[in-house]
Amino acid sequence: MKFWLQISQEEQLKRFKEREKIEFKRFKITEEDWRNREKWDAYQQAICDMVDRTSTGTAPWTLVEANDKGYARVKILRTICERLEAELEGKPVPKSKPEKAPKEDKDKKDSKDKKGGKDKNAVKVPAPPAPPVTPAKPAKVSRPAAKAPARPKAPPVARRTAAPRKGKTAR
Repeated sequence: MKFWLQISQEEQLKRFKEREKIEFKRFKITEEDWRNREKWDAYQQAICDMVDRTSTGTAPWTLVEANDKGYARVKILRTICERLEAELEGKPVPKSKPEKAPKEDKDKKDSKDKKGGKDKNAVKVPAPPAPPVTPAKPAKVSRPAAKAPARPKAPPVARRTAAPRKGKTAR
């Protein structure tokens, strides 16, 4: 399973500033982090290329809207549970489902361009593929726990009688 946690440029700036204020978190932010913020657009293009080139049917990327840490954590845990459950039940692994992201603040809505109505700070990450249509889940059947196979017994160890060492006498 592969997850990409995407945050907006504004959220990244907010987190950087918060880290600088808290003494025990300052080590997490470096000059290189600040310098790389200037390359935001290039990094976004590289992310899109990476996702396009490395997402496969058996190992798809799950794109996580991570401005809200709580939402991101829940989405990741749900995805892990769904995929593990599908594997254990022998069903095909479900594709990443686009979920509704948490509602935006009014401040963020104000950043929309008046002409096109598009967010000028929008992140250009490709949307995950549409989920396949699947029938309703049947009721879960509780199965008895599978017993572990019995361990093979080790062959009996042949007992050797030790010959007395030189200079020592047997008791």
